[in-house]
Amino acid sequence: MDSQARRRKIQLILNGKVADNRALRDAIAQQLADGNSIKVRVTRQQGDAKRFATEASKADLLIAAGGDGTLNEVVHGLMALSEGARPALGIVLLWDSECMCYRVRISP
Repeated sequence: MDSQARRRKIQLILNGKVADNRALRDAIAQQLADGNSIKVRVTRQQGDAKRFATEASKADLLIAAGGDGTLNEVVHGLMALSEGARPALGIVLLWDSECMCYRVRISP
């Protein structure tokens, strides 16, 4: 497969309280080294993640990184987009998200 075909436009919505996460920074650096473009949007206040998600229609992949509040806002923002404009959603749980994991039946 041509490496050009695998390059993606990624948007990362990152909860500002965990913006200093070293593993996440390393993963971003690796994605950039692989030729993907990444737009990082850092939330500072309630409503930011939802707003950022509504602006993500040009992305191939939208990653929500934070806790269940960040994920909740991102999902609601995506639902405001038309179905054809919604990017794929990735989730990176970065803090106490056991409650959300239990509700959706995934291992924390």
